[in-house]
Amino acid sequence: MGRVGAAEFERMTMAERHELLRYGLTRRGFLRTAAGGAVSLAAGPMLLTRTAAAATPITGRWLAMGADPSRQMRVSWQVAAAVARPRVRLGTDTGYGKVIEAETRPLRTVMPDGSTREQFYVHASLDGLSPGTTYHYRVEHDGLEGADATFSTAPHGPSSSPFTFTAFGDQGVTASAAALSTAVAGTRPAFHLLAGDISYAQTDGRGLLPEAYKPGRWDRYFQQIDVAASMVPWMVTTGNHEMEPLYDGHGYGGLQQRFVLPGNGPAQVPTAYTFKYSNVGVISLDANDVTYELTTNRGYSQGTQTAWLRQTLAGLRADPQIDFIVVFFHQCPYSTCVSHGSDEGVRTAWTTLFDQYTVDLVINGHNHSYERTDPLRGGVAAMSAAAGSTVWPVVHGTTYVVAGGGGIALEGFQAGNTATLWTESGRPVKEQVGWSRTRYPGFTYLSVRVVPGDGRSTMSVRALRPDGTQVDSVTLTRANVRKSSGVSGTTVAVAGAAGAAALAGTGAFVARRRRSAASPP
Repeated sequence: MGRVGAAEFERMTMAERHELLRYGLTRRGFLRTAAGGAVSLAAGPMLLTRTAAAATPITGRWLAMGADPSRQMRVSWQVAAAVARPRVRLGTDTGYGKVIEAETRPLRTVMPDGSTREQFYVHASLDGLSPGTTYHYRVEHDGLEGADATFSTAPHGPSSSPFTFTAFGDQGVTASAAALSTAVAGTRPAFHLLAGDISYAQTDGRGLLPEAYKPGRWDRYFQQIDVAASMVPWMVTTGNHEMEPLYDGHGYGGLQQRFVLPGNGPAQVPTAYTFKYSNVGVISLDANDVTYELTTNRGYSQGTQTAWLRQTLAGLRADPQIDFIVVFFHQCPYSTCVSHGSDEGVRTAWTTLFDQYTVDLVINGHNHSYERTDPLRGGVAAMSAAAGSTVWPVVHGTTYVVAGGGGIALEGFQAGNTATLWTESGRPVKEQVGWSRTRYPGFTYLSVRVVPGDGRSTMSVRALRPDGTQVDSVTLTRANVRKSSGVSGTTVAVAGAAGAAALAGTGAFVARRRRSAASPP
């Protein structure tokens, strides 16, 4: 490491590593400066006016919902070079009728050997859309028109119409990852959740090795997901492989150039955000902030993310229009996988909040496999939820699903009921567990069908192989009383007596229901 030893470099925060790399101190031990530092980012979004040749291709498209999915959509795409007048044509049919100007965010990466790589990401913000509407759009620039594609906005408030969303983590650029993208496209969900470790351009998962960065993988990644993400909002969060040390902002500088996310979380945590879709509230978190396994970005939000999480959960659970709360992030509080296992840092920071606000479903990646827990409260299973079971989260607790079989190399499980638990010391210990219900060491994605209803709403969670074969299923159910709000297509959910009792923390009620776990409230 030249003047800085490897052990010292590993103890540094991501921000400290980036400052070191800015001045060109590489692992080969020599100083190098290029373009003023390791990376040159645009100060902010900018419009490029350089005339582009007609041959400049569009290499991938991806959508993301805004903070209000009923009225906002973000359209992004990659181009091979700077282009003139990038824009989106938008309408309810292929006549379009509206043109939205786009912005280009250039990303110039200076590698440790002094070579450079330029990438260009284009983004357009579509606001003022009509709820529950299917739109046609086409991305273009001077000299080239993209293909027609469609997307649909969310309904305004809870709708009586069922919908499906999908999820997985740990995708990468592989044949299996491509197959899962195609499977998601065939499902045509309302949105897709990606629980971190997106492209694996940063092949070192600790944010330690700048020379382990392969920026071209992002190019191939966006080409790979176009089949689905061009029509399905691709809602991502950060995993440990998104800590890219050649960029600033705790290693997230490149990700912020590539993705436009709702941006309604704490200012210093770019992938913490929330949105509502019909009767479901979704929260994205960055577990790099609280993990005990990886120290690179631990504590970087200084507690603001967890405070925001508490406030957001309280707001969603108090919202009479929200039945289900889904939280997704990368590192797992509960997993028996052989590689990473469980993380006590995540448990300590967040699972008590999930208990307090009766979160229904938590989706993780990190471990490259599929695993579902029994519903948990206080880390203890309240019932044995075999495949096909019905779970009442308000009584039984939160179901945790590891959906890390998104395309990257697979991993197996510990034998028996043993799990690895990463502790605050940074060292793993073995623990005996009673919460692991279903395990499958293969490529899978989650398909979650939500059926809002009068009296009760259901969320059916299925794990599917790329060919659609079912691996596992569980149905989460919530009681409610629906009353017309006087707005067409909108209902208001009022918590039933059972829900109110459990939310109030009535111990006798919960204990009684746990003794008869198969009975609904």
